Amino acid sequence: MLRLEAPAQYSVRVARETTQLAGQELRKKTPVVTLLAAANRDPSVFSEPERFDLGRTNARDHISFATGVHYCIGAGLARLEGQIALRALFERFPRISVTGPARYCPSRVIRGPQHLPVRCR
Repeated sequence: MLRLEAPAQYSVRVARETTQLAGQELRKKTPVVTLLAAANRDPSVFSEPERFDLGRTNARDHISFATGVHYCIGAGLARLEGQIALRALFERFPRISVTGPARYCPSRVIRGPQHLPVRCR
């Protein structure tokens, strides 16, 4: 789920020194925007990137929590909270279904549903 609906859509870093990136000179103190949400849909990494697939073999290859030295320190806790919350939701409402599109919080950086219409049968 995080691959398709990453809470952080992008991240900004600043070059600490002049370097080369993808064949281009990147001068010291130049800001670099990484589009995490776009990378999570890279067809060279994920076959059928728009498809939600619980059995995807490389599901953990998403970068919704960033990567390397910038990896989110709270990632483990966030995963655990998600597992607990979703398990409790589906145990309490096993026939819950989405009845319309989500309305998202108005933010360019953080993506999260503000409203999601559901029905419990």
